[in-house]
Amino acid sequence: MSNPLRILGLWLAVFLGATMVLTLAVIALILQRQPLLSVESINPVKRHHETELIRGKLRSQAVAGLEKEFVLTADDLRAAAEVALSRKHLKGVAEVLIKGDQLDLQVSIRLPQHLSGLFLNIDLIVESNPDKAIIRQLKMGDLSLHSPLAGLAVKGIMKLPPLGRYGHLLEKMLMRVQIAEERVTILLKWNREFLAELGGLLTEVADRKRMIVYQEKLTDVLEADKHSRFVRLGHLVKPLFALAYERSLSNQQATEENRAALLVLSAYTNGKDLSSALGTSAQPPRRSVLLNRRADTAKHFMGAAAMAMSGQGTLVEMLGLAKELHDTHDGSGFSFIDLAADEAGAQPGKYAVRSSEMAFRIQERLSQGFDESPFIPTIDDLPESMNAEEFAHRFKAIGSPEYEALRREINARIMALPIFQFRKIQ
Repeated sequence: MSNPLRILGLWLAVFLGATMVLTLAVIALILQRQPLLSVESINPVKRHHETELIRGKLRSQAVAGLEKEFVLTADDLRAAAEVALSRKHLKGVAEVLIKGDQLDLQVSIRLPQHLSGLFLNIDLIVESNPDKAIIRQLKMGDLSLHSPLAGLAVKGIMKLPPLGRYGHLLEKMLMRVQIAEERVTILLKWNREFLAELGGLLTEVADRKRMIVYQEKLTDVLEADKHSRFVRLGHLVKPLFALAYERSLSNQQATEENRAALLVLSAYTNGKDLSSALGTSAQPPRRSVLLNRRADTAKHFMGAAAMAMSGQGTLVEMLGLAKELHDTHDGSGFSFIDLAADEAGAQPGKYAVRSSEMAFRIQERLSQGFDESPFIPTIDDLPESMNAEEFAHRFKAIGSPEYEALRREINARIMALPIFQFRKIQ
């Protein structure tokens, strides 16, 4: 009789060998030696300019209730794709063609030095009908997939880390995509609370057990004063980051501690109850969290911090600006205070997890006192509640010299804060 272990070993060897051959075959099909588009045509000055102005290429209008409609041209989508490549430090170019009800997105990416001479070429064709957009073709190198396999492949890719975080958020927000008249119209469920929605992201972004520690600490802090309706953000930041610093000294996991603390703070500030999602009985009593004596500023700040920490800083900028553009025409009006709160929150979110050394320094500064001035600049003097006419009179348009001058002043105020004086450390 044959040895069962020997038979199992042979089958395992065959399986692994077949898997390796298949993987190598797929790689050979996908990677090519010639780019679909000329990667050498990248203009760094133009790329930088588009990075600064892409926010201004989003237009939003109210549709009904919490639904919002965004209208994008082919140039808008191409610029957004190239900005995304730049943010991920990839050398690549994109082209977008919209004709009738069909969109054709082409991307060429030069692979890193150890794969010198190879390119990843992607050609995605999307077609819309009255109900939804359908992926007709996905071509990567010489590997070509057609509907419905192309759609299944894209869905599978979107579930892989780190795209899984974006895919989860997109599934919750995306209602309809329509392609017509050289435009792409995207209908979203619009709710700023999505910026703090952590339900499906918890296990990806931070350790659940670690978050329970900060949820329990937050509960203890808030239960110490059950009579107040409001609480300053600084009164929550100090004890949680003092705990983060203490735990980091012993476990040397400062970035992980910061992730957990920021997510718990962001969820609470934006009115989210994490007790069920985390599987804990610790349920902080409800208070309105204030920053600069305003609840909306605290929500903007902490929502942006959580998103930027999760690697979604570009999304923070786009959603923040799009929301203000909507409010200009239908709402409370364009607010530079809200935009400043978004950008101010995104900075500590980004630096808190960039490296262990930066994480420790963020902890040291945030745990030193209840004063909020080290992490939020003076923003009360910024213009807000501007309708379309007032905005046009004072700033002309997004990206104008007047608009950019105020944006630069806001960024200078933020980066001059005491909390960021270590930023030269790499």
